[in-house]
Amino acid sequence: MLKKIILLGLALSILGCAGTNKSMQAGLGIGQIETNVSSFDGRTEVSMQPAFIKIDGESVWSGRNLKAGLDWFSTSPDQAVLTILIGRMSDRGSYDWQSIDSVDLNVDGVIAALEPLDLLTERESDGLTNTTCGAYGCTSGMDIDTSSKRFVVAVSTLESIVNANTVKVRISDGKEYFVGDIRTDFTGNITLYEQLPEFLSTISAQ
Repeated sequence: MLKKIILLGLALSILGCAGTNKSMQAGLGIGQIETNVSSFDGRTEVSMQPAFIKIDGESVWSGRNLKAGLDWFSTSPDQAVLTILIGRMSDRGSYDWQSIDSVDLNVDGVIAALEPLDLLTERESDGLTNTTCGAYGCTSGMDIDTSSKRFVVAVSTLESIVNANTVKVRISDGKEYFVGDIRTDFTGNITLYEQLPEFLSTISAQ
């Protein structure tokens, strides 16, 4: 029972929950910013681990979450790589991935279509709990199914997000789309917006 409670807490931290302590998420590396120097070519790399974006019209209990991570390289100082990740909780074996076709940013009414780096959506599934069987039958385990795709974003666009009043992101699978609100405070969760200033200041220091 204790193991199930621990796993549920871990799932809520990964998927995002208003009741989850930010320190628990920080311990899992959510939104963490790191600087490394490549031993291959000496370039400086600044990365921000994926952090949450609130999905418009969905509660934290919807079973779906939106995150975004960032990577910057000194060899392309005016650009960064934005990785969009969509996570869903599903029964073990019944995969629930979502294709990512395009991503658009709306920063105070200025709309920009981001250039994809990947041709296809990357998919992975992490086992959360195992199937368990008892006297009254079996209970299916749970997975967290994650879809991700990388896009190019200008550093100047990231800088404009910090001072903007309204910032929306639209993610489309080619047929349907949903919208995330980057500026919204996603209570109890580490967000992309709150980590962005540190990411940009780390870049400026390089």
